[in-house]
Amino acid sequence: MEAKKMSIATLLYQKMPFIVPKYQRAYAWEDEEIEDFINDIQKLYNHRINTSHRDSKHFFGGIVTINKEYYEVIDGQQRLATFMMAISLIIKSLKTIITNSTKEKDIDTQNKAEEYERETRRDFFQYRDLEARQDRLRLRLSQADLNYYEQLVQGSKVNPERESHKRLRFAYTELQKKLFNPILKDSLLNTATKLEYLLVTLNCILQDCYIIHIASDNRDEAYQLFTTLNDRGKSLSTGDLLRSRSLELLEDHDHLQPNVQQHWDRILAPKQRDIDHFLASYYPSYIGERASKRNVLDEFVKAFFDYSSPVNRDDALAIEQRVSSMSEESDLFEKLKDGEWPYEGSMTSSWNKDRLYRLIRILKHELSLPILMAAALHLEEKEFATLVCLLERFAFRYVTMTGAHIGPLADKYYKYSVKIREGTFNFSEFEHNLKTLAQVNASDGVFEANLIAKLRYSEKSSHQNRIIKHFLTTLEDYQEWLNTGASGKPRKKDQTKCFDLNQVTVEHIHPKSEVSPIALSERKNNLGNLTVLGPENSNLGNKPFLSKIGAYSKSHISMTRSLSNLPGWTADALDRRQEELVRQALKIFAF
Repeated sequence: MEAKKMSIATLLYQKMPFIVPKYQRAYAWEDEEIEDFINDIQKLYNHRINTSHRDSKHFFGGIVTINKEYYEVIDGQQRLATFMMAISLIIKSLKTIITNSTKEKDIDTQNKAEEYERETRRDFFQYRDLEARQDRLRLRLSQADLNYYEQLVQGSKVNPERESHKRLRFAYTELQKKLFNPILKDSLLNTATKLEYLLVTLNCILQDCYIIHIASDNRDEAYQLFTTLNDRGKSLSTGDLLRSRSLELLEDHDHLQPNVQQHWDRILAPKQRDIDHFLASYYPSYIGERASKRNVLDEFVKAFFDYSSPVNRDDALAIEQRVSSMSEESDLFEKLKDGEWPYEGSMTSSWNKDRLYRLIRILKHELSLPILMAAALHLEEKEFATLVCLLERFAFRYVTMTGAHIGPLADKYYKYSVKIREGTFNFSEFEHNLKTLAQVNASDGVFEANLIAKLRYSEKSSHQNRIIKHFLTTLEDYQEWLNTGASGKPRKKDQTKCFDLNQVTVEHIHPKSEVSPIALSERKNNLGNLTVLGPENSNLGNKPFLSKIGAYSKSHISMTRSLSNLPGWTADALDRRQEELVRQALKIFAF
C-alpha cells in the first residue's frame, strides 16, 4: 500500500482512469457537503485574488484505490465526482469565453481560451482509449449514476430518475451558480478579464486542492481501509456498506452481480432516512430483536451475509436471494410507512384500509412496521386487516394516550414477526400478550385519566386536534356495536362508510368565543365539549348552542345528532357527556 499527498492536478494528470465499481454507493453528497466544498474553493479563490502570496492550500481528505489497468475507486468517489463536475463547468465556461471573444473579434482572448479549454479537457477531464480510438471521461461512476452523470457533465439535458441523480443535479447547479456565474455574468468585467478570473478558479481547483491518494494492489487490504475510514467523519450508510459487502462476496459470480446490483439500486433509491428506517425494521422482523445502534453493520453482516470469500455456488445464490428479498421488502416498507394498503387487487373495505393509514400516519406508530412487513408477506389479507385493527386500537391506548414504555411492546412485535415468518403465528396468543401489557402498563384507571387530560382541544397543536378527531370518529364508527350490547370484540358492521379526517372538523358545543357562563367557558376545550362535524362546521361559526340544534339534528354523525335532543347545554351536561365518551372508550379500547 502506498499513500501520497498530491494536488488534484497531479491526481488527474495520471493516464489511468478512475472507475467506481458498479456495487459502490451512488452520489450521496447533500446540500451541506456541497456548500462546504464551494466555500473552500471560494476561500482559495479570494486568497489568490486578494494577496500576492499564493500558496494557500486546502486538504480534501483521502481517496482509496486498487491498482489495476485503471484505478478502482474504493473510497473518495463523492469528492472525485464533485471535482470533475467543477472541471466540466470550467470547460463549459471557457467555451462561453470562446464564443463571446469570437463575436468581439478579440483573437488573443479567443486563442488563449481555446488553448486552456483543449488542455483542461485533454489532461484532466478525458483520456484517450487507444483500443477503442475514442475519448472517454476520466471518471466513471457506479452503475446507478453512470449514464446520468456522463450526460450531465457533457452538457446534455437529462431528467433525474432517482435521489442520487437529484443530488448530482443540485451539486452541478450550485457549482455553476456560485463559482462560475459570478464571473461570467459580471457586467463590469470584459471578456479578457473574465477569462483571467476563470483561470484563477481553475488553478484553485487543480493546484490548491490536495488529497491523500492511497493505492493498494490488495483488494482485502483496500476494503479494510475503506471500512475503517468510514467509521470516522461522515460515515457511509449501513446500506452502502452492506451493498459493498454482498457484491464483493460475489466477485467470482459475475452472472449474479447484475441482478444484485439492480436490487441494491432499488433498496438504496429512497431518501437516506427512509433507507435507514427500512433496515432498522427489516432486521428485527427477521431476527426477533433490534440491532444494536453501535454495531448495526456487524450484526447485519452476521445475520445475513456471514460468508467467507470465495463463496461457493450455493452460498452465492443464497446471497442473491437475500438481497432480492430485501429489495421486495423495501418496496413493501415504502408502502407501509406511508399508510398504504399493501395488497394488490384488494377486496377489503376502505374502512379497513383507513385503519392502517391511521395507525401509521395519524398515531405515528411506526414501531409496528416490522410486524406489519412480516404480516403483509405471509398472512391472508383478511388476517392482516384483523391484525391492523387490533394494533390501531392498542396503539391508541398503550402509546398515544398512556405513553407506556415501548420496550416491552417492541419485544412482542419482534417476537411475533418471526413467528409470522415461520408460520407459527397464533392471533389469540398475540392478543393475550398485548392484553397482559395493557393490564400492567395501561390499566383502565390510567387510560381514563389520560383520555381526560390529553384530549383537550389546542389552538397551537394541529396534531393533537387530529388525535381528537381520530378518537371521536372511532367512537362513532362503533356506535352500532355499542348500542347493541357491545358484546365480543369491537366491530364496525357497515364498513362502506369511512371518515376522511381532512373533511372532519372539531366542533365546540359551547362556542370557543363565548365567555359566559364561566363554568362552561373554562371547560370549552375539554373532551366533553367537543364533537365532530363535516365541512358545515364553518357555517356554524361561534353560534350559541340553541342556535346550532337545527344543524346538529341534520348531521349524519350520530353523536352530534343526539345533541339536538338536549334542552340546553350546561356544565352538568358537559360532564355527563364526557363520562359517556370515556365509558364508550373503555369498551372499544378494552384489552
